[in-house]
Amino acid sequence: MFVGSIEEARGREFPVVFLPGLAEGLFPQRALEDPLLLDDCRRELGDGLLLREDRTLEERERLQLACAAARDRRDAVRLSAAFSSSRSFRGT
Repeated sequence: MFVGSIEEARGREFPVVFLPGLAEGLFPQRALEDPLLLDDCRRELGDGLLLREDRTLEERERLQLACAAARDRRDAVRLSAAFSSSRSFRGT
């Protein structure tokens, strides 16, 4: 079993890949425009500042990388089900 970030899985292959947060829409993250430095201002300041489109593209690439690492199966895991109270541990 390997547990790590998508970047750490780059170039690896696994029989099954679980994608937590995909079912809830938490992954890939929605790229929102920064209210303190709007994209129009970022364009005027020049290269090096990521625009919303760039951040959206990065998130899509991360999702593609995660899906490509799965040889046989990809599963979207609901985080609420993974951390439900029915799996609580009781002390002795």
